[in-house]
Amino acid sequence: MNTINIFDWDDNILFMPTKVYLEQWIYNGWFHREVSTEDFKFYRDKPMFRMTPDSFKDFKDNDKFTEEVQIAINNYKSTGPSFNDFKGVLIEGKKFAIITARGHSRKTIMNGIMLLINEKFTELEINEMVDNVGDILSYLRNQYTYAVDSPDFKKEFFDNKDNNLKWGEYSNKTNLKKVIALEEYIKIRTSEIGSDEKLKIFFSDDDINNIKVIHNYLKSFKISHSNASFIIYDTSTGAKKEITS
Repeated sequence: MNTINIFDWDDNILFMPTKVYLEQWIYNGWFHREVSTEDFKFYRDKPMFRMTPDSFKDFKDNDKFTEEVQIAINNYKSTGPSFNDFKGVLIEGKKFAIITARGHSRKTIMNGIMLLINEKFTELEINEMVDNVGDILSYLRNQYTYAVDSPDFKKEFFDNKDNNLKWGEYSNKTNLKKVIALEEYIKIRTSEIGSDEKLKIFFSDDDINNIKVIHNYLKSFKISHSNASFIIYDTSTGAKKEITS
């Protein structure tokens, strides 16, 4: 069975220490408040909290990402509910994509994955991976990352005059940008696999808004591709719940 493997990063592969900067209304004024990515899913729709232009500044800082991956690795409780699935994909040398709401460069995210391999894999697991992929860096260079709030993503999908996508209509709609990335990666993989071959799509995300639109997209995709099936890993509760086609 041919597989298409797609993972979100935060709260799926790793529980990162990155903070979201909000303002909270207390009595008669707005006050600075830092929250985790897990808590942000709860606070973002509450009227006593509001975003600022700097709410996600740390999600675009490449140096900070590397530092925080190391911090997360050093915390033995930091691996997310889909970490073992991602680890299995890496060890077996399967193709994959990371689709994340972060704004980092592709190089930064791949460096984070390399750090994860060096720090979290045993020597036996690394040796098995090398047996399957050969040179690990070369293998990673052939995988895909879509950081949907990054300048690279905007340039590739919105600054292209050949399409009608307008950044202003999507800039605050992470779920729709993730659908764009998912559609592109599935197109790439199906062209490699062959349109008539059976395939199974695996997708992991912790944001229920993302899961809803991705689920709808994959249901539509399956209607026009009867040879396809999918499993969505809903990790919104911190555990892994399967949604199947």
